[in-house]
Amino acid sequence: MRRRSVLIFLTFSVLSVLASASGQTSGLSAQGELLWIQSKSYGLFGYAFPSPSINSEPILVVVLHGDAPPPYENPSYHYRFAAKVAAANKDVLAVGLLRPGYTDPKGNHSEGERGQLNGDNWNTRNTDSIAEAIGKLKSRYRARKVVVAGHSGGAAITANILGRHPELIDAALLVSCPCGHVDEWRKNMLDLTGIPVFKGKIDTLSPIEQIQHISDEVFITLMVGTQDKSTPTRFSEKFVSALSNQGKSAKLVLLENKPHNVFLNPRVLSEASMLIERMN
Repeated sequence: MRRRSVLIFLTFSVLSVLASASGQTSGLSAQGELLWIQSKSYGLFGYAFPSPSINSEPILVVVLHGDAPPPYENPSYHYRFAAKVAAANKDVLAVGLLRPGYTDPKGNHSEGERGQLNGDNWNTRNTDSIAEAIGKLKSRYRARKVVVAGHSGGAAITANILGRHPELIDAALLVSCPCGHVDEWRKNMLDLTGIPVFKGKIDTLSPIEQIQHISDEVFITLMVGTQDKSTPTRFSEKFVSALSNQGKSAKLVLLENKPHNVFLNPRVLSEASMLIERMN
């Protein structure tokens, strides 16, 4: 177990060197309402941030963090994203949701298994648990529309939810998404790092295999940096092409010369606001 942890740490230490600094730190910049959402499998923690102007049936924006390699192993940047989205838009209730098995910098913890940071956390149980939590948040806040924004592994889970629960989400923002087949992404990571944690088969879901069930009505935007080594542009491009082949559409935005950790980039926040505006 200790050897496996060391290998995982080394894997993402390599990736931290490959990616330039993006300001995607673990510090909380705003306080929201603490949430606990109980699904059939897990209890999930989150923070809710309301817009300054909000009515009784707001737009719900749910934000999912990535797999959180070092130095982001205790993620909170999704809370910052949610706070910024709520502050910048009218009639929004934004929730930063902590994925199963993760702990934030303040020690708040969501139940479940975090896994080995090799794609195994995107499995059916975690995907459906997060989907159930989103459904409960929608009911709790009487949301008229649901937007989900996910980064990296959080984007993969969002894409999985789009396929497995097609009526739940009205718009999705997939940033730095490993949206191809999980085996192709794992091969990319193995080639990139040489770390054996990415070898072999795992029990998980591949976003591209869920495409045929995605609703024709959902608005989807993908964003990826052209210098992203962890989730190269080809994964997002292939996902958009596969959607097109199924008669569905998506918008692809390439961030020139940007690395993997771009979630707090102003252009990403701007695209989130554009999706919210479409919901109005």
